Amino acid sequence: MKLLYFVLIIVFFQIACNPNNEGKLPPPAEVLMVEKHTDIGVVEHGIDAVPEKDGIYIEWYLLQDPDVSSYNIYRKSKNESIFSRLTSIPVENVISPFDTIFSHIDAENIVLDNSEFVYYYYVTASNRDGVEGPVPDSLLQHRYMLNIKPETQDINNITIGEQPVFSWDFLTEPVPYYYIVRIEDEVADTLVWTRRFVNSELDRALVLDLSTVSNPPLFQSGSIYRWRIDRVGPDSLFSGSESNWKTFCVN
Repeated sequence: MKLLYFVLIIVFFQIACNPNNEGKLPPPAEVLMVEKHTDIGVVEHGIDAVPEKDGIYIEWYLLQDPDVSSYNIYRKSKNESIFSRLTSIPVENVISPFDTIFSHIDAENIVLDNSEFVYYYYVTASNRDGVEGPVPDSLLQHRYMLNIKPETQDINNITIGEQPVFSWDFLTEPVPYYYIVRIEDEVADTLVWTRRFVNSELDRALVLDLSTVSNPPLFQSGSIYRWRIDRVGPDSLFSGSESNWKTFCVN
């Protein structure tokens, strides 16, 4: 009788100390976000601006856990004291047999700014029992400050052997610490040429004639290319913007 009473006490205290997760699946592991890569890489990974809209692009590594049911994205601005859940993405909208990285574009009430509105992110996973995984130890590594996009001008098609002339305006002060020109093959969706330029002594309205730079790209006749200007600064890789893509053809 005393043994039964002792067992009942232990069970009671286990339930009282852990009322929410008793009998449920263990929490998922910590979700790791993809580290920010260089802006002039062949493939751009990690937190970044996007050319399609005024939004911030984040990436994380998927957990190889069949019990994960959703991924939860949290965000806070520099001026907020706590993180808030931005969205929860069901796993059926995330996982395919070949994916190891998933991405999301945050365009929800983003403030465009040059000095103040830094946004911080982290991601957690929840399982089928609704148990959420741990918050990462470091919450300040994955940040981004979105600036106003450069305004690019349309350019004419070129003939084989020519080089295009790009022009744009940064629209707002201050002029970024440097900018990146990126050219891709529109059809193949591959990088053709990219270069970083420092422009501390130039005006906001800028022109770049590729015939004046060393080792310019080689274009193929009959191909379609797209180009954009990436604004960078003041927080190095973690602030800036990307202009909308513009296209040109080579005849």
